[in-house]
Amino acid sequence: MLNNQDYTTAASTAANFILQNLTADNGRLLKSYRKGKGGSAAHLNDYAFMVWGLIELYQATYKANYLADAIALNEQMLSHFWDEQNGGLYITADDGEKLLVRSKEIYDGAIPSGNSVAVYNLLRLAHMTGKTDYVEKAEGITKAFSDPVKQYPAGHSQLMVALEYALNPNYEVVIVGEPQKQDARLMLAALRRPFIPEKIVLFRTADKSTARAITDIAPFTRSMATRNGQATAYVCQEFACRLPTTSIDQMLENLKQDIGS
Repeated sequence: MLNNQDYTTAASTAANFILQNLTADNGRLLKSYRKGKGGSAAHLNDYAFMVWGLIELYQATYKANYLADAIALNEQMLSHFWDEQNGGLYITADDGEKLLVRSKEIYDGAIPSGNSVAVYNLLRLAHMTGKTDYVEKAEGITKAFSDPVKQYPAGHSQLMVALEYALNPNYEVVIVGEPQKQDARLMLAALRRPFIPEKIVLFRTADKSTARAITDIAPFTRSMATRNGQATAYVCQEFACRLPTTSIDQMLENLKQDIGS
């Protein structure tokens, strides 16, 4: 990551605007804004890309509200776009405009398809929350479109990114500490340097009264605590964790190792 605060601020401003002005009272996403009012029901791509953006924004800021919003919109997407009979996600919602054909798409052109992005989102959210049903939904999408993908893998590049994530070892890294202290900031900054696309990072405050913002989302973090009052890293692989460490070097070393070894 570039660690450019201007980019983070711009992303936060954009996300906050959408969440405040383009989200209906029932939690549904809208796709247009004019004269102070939002309108037009969002389609699959709107949900999938917004969830993707919120996940990335959480990874940049570690503000739990962005992750909570990503999960809420992801649930709306699954509730209203999922094909219960054959798997995969429709382009339009179940209560949208009645069309002759309610279509589904997986082809990744200049803009990736909503289904491909959704697979990537679901897999990452599964590792952030521990919810195995997200993995099942991701598998349901890939199975629904397996035939066209086998015929032309190059036309499904974003789906290939998601599959690479699924097939490689995944890491869950949890940092427990105080966000205003330097040791926690340095530990989080160190995690941004190596290119490890199969990792997710969660930040849990040491203070139990504020830690619920993450522990309610990721229950597997509830028992995690600091060691000797210092920021502490828990490096896990498929939720099997190495011993916690307060050393940045050891944390990065743990990310290079197969926890099953």
